[in-house]
Amino acid sequence: MKNAIFYTVGAILTVAIVALIVLAGPSKYKYAYEIDEQRVEIYEYNDEGIYQVGVDSNEYDDYLAKIKPMVKVALADRGFDISFVNWDEFDMIEKVKIIPEDQIQTLSATDQTIVNSTSAFYHNETIYLAPHFFEEDDNNRLYTIIHELLHSIIPEDKSNQLNEGIVDYYACAITASKTIGYPLEVVLISWMFDIYGEQRVFEAFTKNEQLELIDSSTETGMGKRLTLALLMNMNDYLGLKSYYSTTEILNVVADIMCHAAIKEKNHNTKFLDIIYNSSKTYDEPIDYEYFSKLLK
Repeated sequence: MKNAIFYTVGAILTVAIVALIVLAGPSKYKYAYEIDEQRVEIYEYNDEGIYQVGVDSNEYDDYLAKIKPMVKVALADRGFDISFVNWDEFDMIEKVKIIPEDQIQTLSATDQTIVNSTSAFYHNETIYLAPHFFEEDDNNRLYTIIHELLHSIIPEDKSNQLNEGIVDYYACAITASKTIGYPLEVVLISWMFDIYGEQRVFEAFTKNEQLELIDSSTETGMGKRLTLALLMNMNDYLGLKSYYSTTEILNVVADIMCHAAIKEKNHNTKFLDIIYNSSKTYDEPIDYEYFSKLLK
């Protein structure tokens, strides 16, 4: 009798599990889950040493004072409501400091790598200029300072490359600059504008709700998964071990963005085309046939 009950309960459970699997169906994402979160290294470092060697620059303080009003006007002229923006931190930025070239060798090896790979930093209401800044032309210098200024209204986050993308997008737009520090991220921001509208995206970023915005059109956790893929794409720059090929990473990015577009009833393939054309420079392009069918 006990055995009969045992087998009956087992059969019922088996049928129930199979039914759940059939009802749920296979994952609608072909590539999004191919990045294992446990293998993604977040680039964490203590960069306080960089800011301790900065020296005041009255010349660039004056330059900064002239640029700040231009940024506000340029954002207001984009034609959407920015009344929700908190300008307090932006208004408090008054200092520019220069990192002297002869001081870089006093920094840690990690800090030296960081300083030598960029033009400027934003930290505690101060903009720090690295030696590379002075190798740029006037328009690129303007672009660089505006990029750093925008971090005061769109918080900088070392683990979220999308934040760099939207800051870069507006820095380029305001200065009409062709200099883009984060090309993939800027394409994704443009794609998000196309899917959600610029107003909705800009507001989400200023409120630090951009990952939730992506989740709302995909699945919980997809926003984080997208930013992890972008971090993996930055591994060479950051000096981290690359566990995934660029093609694998771009397939994850395209999979998430295409599903967000479908949910928001946007079937424009323009930005998918951009990513595909970029991926052709690698060993293997992204799965364009699959993604384009999704968007039909």
